Amino acid sequence: MKKTSQYLIHTVIASLTLITAESVHAASFIIDTFSQGTQFVQRGGGVNVLYSEVGNFPSSIVGGYRDLFLTNTNITNPNGSLRTAVAGVDPAEAETLSYSNTNSAYSRLEIAWDGMDNSSNVNRTGLGGVDLTQTGSLEALVVSFISADQSLNATLNIWDMNNNMSTASFTFGQLITNQTVNFVYNASDFNSITGNKVLLTGTANLTNVGAIQLLLRGQPDTLTALDAEIDIVQSSDRVAEVPEPSAVVGLGIFILGVLGMRNSGRK
Repeated sequence: MKKTSQYLIHTVIASLTLITAESVHAASFIIDTFSQGTQFVQRGGGVNVLYSEVGNFPSSIVGGYRDLFLTNTNITNPNGSLRTAVAGVDPAEAETLSYSNTNSAYSRLEIAWDGMDNSSNVNRTGLGGVDLTQTGSLEALVVSFISADQSLNATLNIWDMNNNMSTASFTFGQLITNQTVNFVYNASDFNSITGNKVLLTGTANLTNVGAIQLLLRGQPDTLTALDAEIDIVQSSDRVAEVPEPSAVVGLGIFILGVLGMRNSGRK
C-alpha cells in the first residue's frame, strides 16, 4: 500500500510537470514582456494623447523602445465627449498591455517596435536588422492574449532592412481568455504548430528585420466597447496552448482523492 501511494504521488508530480511544460516555450526571443515602460494613450474624457514612446529597456523590449498610437477613433470631440478609447502599460499594476473602448467608442491601436524614433510613423529600419528566427531555430511570432471581450482582429506587419514587408491577420470571433496567436514564418512549419495560427505572407527577410508592428481593432472596425489585454509578445520555436488552471488543479484533486480513499480503507 505504501508503494502504491508513493507511485500515485510521483504520478501527480510527473503529470503536473508535463502539463506545465506544455505551456512553456522551449526557446524564445523576446519582443516585449510589458514589464518595463509605463505609458498610455487616450482619446476622450478630456484627454487627447494619441501617441507615446517609452524606451531604453533593451532587456524586455526588442530594440529597447515601444510605440503606442491610437487611431481610427470615432471620438470627434475628446474634450466634451463621453466616449473614450484608452491603451496603456503600467508594470507597477500588471505586466500587461491593456486596451479599452467605452460603450459607444471604437478605435485602432498600433503597437510598434522600431527603435527610438519618437514618431507615430513606423521607422522601417529602426531595429537595425534583428533575426526573428535566431538562425532558423524559431518558427513563429507569438502574441499571448489574456482576454478579449468581443471579436478582436490582430494584424502583424514586419519590415526588413530593405523595406520588404510580410503580413498576416487573425480574428477571434468571440470572447476569449488565455489564448495565443501564432504568426508562422514558413509554410513548412505550419502543420507542426498547434493552436490559433496564421501564415505570414510577403517578402520580408525575417533574419534581417527593421521594424515590427501589431495592430489591434474590433471586427468590424466600427465595433464599439472592445476591451483586450496582452501578456507577452515573443518569437518562439514551439507553441502549445496554455492549460486552464482548473485542469491542473482538477488532476491534483482527483489523484489526491484516490489517495484519501485508499488511506480510509486501511482504517
